[in-house]
Amino acid sequence: MRSELLVPLFIVAAGCTGEVQPLPSEQGDAGWPDPGRGALCVSPPELDLGTLEIGSARTESVELTNCGRERLTLAGVTSDAGWLSVDLGIVELAVGASVQLPVRVEALTPGPLQGVLAIDHEDGPTTIPVRAHVTEACALELQPETLRYALGSLPNFPYGERSVALVNRGTGPCTVVETSSTSREIHVHPDVRVPFEVPPGGLVSVPVVYWASVGTMAVQGEVRFRLASGAPLVLQVLGSPGETSPCEVRVDPPFVGFGLVAEQPTQRRSLTVTNTAVVGRDCRIESIEPGPGFAEAGFTITTPDLPQELVGEGASSIEVSFTPRGTGPARSSIVVRTSSPDAPELVLAVEAEVARRQLCVDAETIDFGRVGEAGAERALQLTACGERAVEVAAIELAKPHGEILLPDVSAFRLEPGETRTVAVRYAPRDEIDDEAEILVRSNDRLRPAVRIPVQGGAPPAVGDASGLLIWHDRLWLEGGVQLETVVLPQLESRGVLPGDVGCPGCHAVSPDGRYVLYDAGRALEAIELESGVRIEVGISTDPVPTGVSFAPDPETVPPYQFVYTDQDEGLSIGAIGSGFLRRVAGADDPRYTHRMASWGRPDRIAFARGDREDGALYRIDGPCDLMIIDAAGGVAEPVVGASGDGGAHYAPAFSPDGRWIAYTHSARGRTTYAAPDARLRLVRADQSGAVDDLAAANLPLGVAGSSSYPAWSPSGRTLAFTRRIVTGRHDAYNRRPADAYIARFDPVTGTVGPGVPVPGQNTYFVERTPVFIP
Repeated sequence: MRSELLVPLFIVAAGCTGEVQPLPSEQGDAGWPDPGRGALCVSPPELDLGTLEIGSARTESVELTNCGRERLTLAGVTSDAGWLSVDLGIVELAVGASVQLPVRVEALTPGPLQGVLAIDHEDGPTTIPVRAHVTEACALELQPETLRYALGSLPNFPYGERSVALVNRGTGPCTVVETSSTSREIHVHPDVRVPFEVPPGGLVSVPVVYWASVGTMAVQGEVRFRLASGAPLVLQVLGSPGETSPCEVRVDPPFVGFGLVAEQPTQRRSLTVTNTAVVGRDCRIESIEPGPGFAEAGFTITTPDLPQELVGEGASSIEVSFTPRGTGPARSSIVVRTSSPDAPELVLAVEAEVARRQLCVDAETIDFGRVGEAGAERALQLTACGERAVEVAAIELAKPHGEILLPDVSAFRLEPGETRTVAVRYAPRDEIDDEAEILVRSNDRLRPAVRIPVQGGAPPAVGDASGLLIWHDRLWLEGGVQLETVVLPQLESRGVLPGDVGCPGCHAVSPDGRYVLYDAGRALEAIELESGVRIEVGISTDPVPTGVSFAPDPETVPPYQFVYTDQDEGLSIGAIGSGFLRRVAGADDPRYTHRMASWGRPDRIAFARGDREDGALYRIDGPCDLMIIDAAGGVAEPVVGASGDGGAHYAPAFSPDGRWIAYTHSARGRTTYAAPDARLRLVRADQSGAVDDLAAANLPLGVAGSSSYPAWSPSGRTLAFTRRIVTGRHDAYNRRPADAYIARFDPVTGTVGPGVPVPGQNTYFVERTPVFIP
């Protein structure tokens, strides 16, 4: 019976109490270190240098510390391996003192290396195991090394196909430059193109075709894979004669290769077990069993209920999972037993190699955004985040660009935990967006080449970088119009939005860019841009096309309110998710039509009002005035400078700060974008009557054409609008096209720059009524 000796331990300190610690009585004093003797502590107690490329060398250090209570003399160190070298003379260590012992390993031959260091001292020797694995830059293997075909069991006789894996266990890529075979019946599948590359730690599956052109004669041949360097790989291929097998089972792929993986969550691979015998011949999977050390290596397997019948050409699935347990190789196998007399037992290799990331880079991408003439700088940090030092071979621009700059950096070494910072500078010289790629090359096996995209651009000459939504009238005869977004200043397409919309000028974007609201022909609909979900607002507009405008603040109650022209030609207010809310009193006179509203700050609505003409498409096709009214309702007032002169004043657009109203003016009294004399104008929203013709953005007087439907960018520094030039050019449906333009605006002075066509968007179709997405 085991007894215990209870030793009371009293600690005299404020707030502390005595504790009792048990010590097994049969140990006696053996459990306690001798306080009179020296003791040597080694950190780390074992030295694992990981994977080395053949011909290279690596030096790592261990720390030797006197953990005893007397001075300790280290008399030297010896090694039992020629590839292992150390240099340590006689060293005197005071109590608590330490010394670093450099250990050098030379990778002379491929394969695993195991050795022992012995340190001589008064209590010694103390031994330190040392391990490493040496591999070539390219170390390619075949799995399996032999393929067998049963001639009578080919499902598409005389054609058969199997796969073989090329697994790279090296530290660098392997390049296969040529494939060949010694038999005309056997060859690599023609879809495989050479040269191809197998990355370090990775594998490439290659299908091998067998064509039984010689009937049932036995066939034996080789498929050779010639590498850019080193000896070729040779695959043995056998075609067996004989009668048709009662069943034949094939597993695809014929191996499970996880490759080189990091210490990360579980990974999975799937295998398919197929009965490849001719139709009508059944097979049975008797059992699927893991091989030796399967679970200990970190593998698990999920199989169907067994035994399982595989009716002719039937299949079943196996899932193999791998959860890394430490670093290094993990290897085992899976045994599939079947009722096939030709191959009753299939042994599948299961392999992985786990490595710890040694080099960490703090940025996956570097985006400078919009940079002025002074340029900008970003810091790129590289850290040796593993347990070993990292050799950084180069930091360079793989895709160089004269405006993105890196300092000249020579190769350097990072000790564990050490960080090096590299300054990346960007100095744009023009308004064209710039891209480059930084390449960091090191001896980190997991990521020997880290690629970091770099991008940036100068402030755009045409305004800010908000999204621009252009209403394309391209498919009028084939289902309506469509929406497409582009991005300023690059104007890259962001995708096409609904193409079954009814009104080509009746769309608006919420102030936060979440929703696009539009007239779908018979009812208002919205689309959430991020998710692409379409929402029925619940407000009917049939049969009258309408116009919509969001409130400047989406955080209303309820949120996302908007103003629109209702079926009675008055203005009403609705909300996304809530439908109709109320009419705008004072903008509902039945003698007039109230159209093209714009909701601006501070909570005012500008709109076009004209005599109601029930026969006109938009119920207004002649002179009209700009009006302004409080969103809560009241008395609508004519906008001074944009009313009362017999012309048409329409399509108002409040600037984001509420100071300006841009609108379209036709002296002939014609409305909509089709007015041949339409021009952009600007009026002060404070009713001071100041009006600007925006001559720089409009076409010169005397040039046949028009400008209409202005829209503001969120910053108020860009105006987008529709321009139509009478040139005799027509689109596919014999219509004169309308194109999208943008111009810079100074919100302080109220001056506008020249109109610039939207690059890449103005084709022979009709692109019109653009608006911005915040």
